[in-house]
Amino acid sequence: MYKVQEIFNKGYGNFLEKHGENIDTDKVAKAIMSCKTSALGGNSTTCQDCGETHVHYNSCRNRHCPCCQSLTKEKWIDARKADVVDAPYFHAVFTVPEELNPLIFSNKRLLYNLLYSASSDTLMELARDKRHMGADIGFLSILHTWGSNLSFHPHIHVIVLGGGLDKSLKFVTKDNKFLFPIKVVSRLFRGKFLSGLKKLKSDGKLTFPVSLSILKQPEKF
Repeated sequence: MYKVQEIFNKGYGNFLEKHGENIDTDKVAKAIMSCKTSALGGNSTTCQDCGETHVHYNSCRNRHCPCCQSLTKEKWIDARKADVVDAPYFHAVFTVPEELNPLIFSNKRLLYNLLYSASSDTLMELARDKRHMGADIGFLSILHTWGSNLSFHPHIHVIVLGGGLDKSLKFVTKDNKFLFPIKVVSRLFRGKFLSGLKKLKSDGKLTFPVSLSILKQPEKF
């Protein structure tokens, strides 16, 4: 079986001829090809008894390199596992209609922040509702600005802890297969996002692209 480094050494030249050079890709490829070779220098150790010498070449320490970073990656994963609370976790995605993409593209900072606040407020409000959990939850939100085809498609991924602290600071967990009813989440998020969008419009903070200039008119917004 070939090592990843051997595959790069054998085929990277052909890859460049076919696809051309990319600065970031080239940096990673060259790091992998030179990892633990004389190209990066090294040091040697000599046995005081028999005189045998071993040369130890330096690692590239590139985070993408499987030759030298596999152990580091596994240690990092183990350390993160120690941080995980013994409770279920859920994955939620919040997005908006693609018709709003030009508006978001023209107001990235404002509307990315609105995506974050509308999604987080939705989760916290539902979690505090006794009909769903009745607790303060923890979650991690990550903004993605592209879709599977790499087109502009802003959306929020959220990893949600299926448990939290109630008013008595007792930890309660969510045992259901789903965190919250999807229709309830959608309706609440939509309301919060539209409310925030309308406020930004009324405060005169939005920039409208040419394709959506008609929305400057209050009756069209």
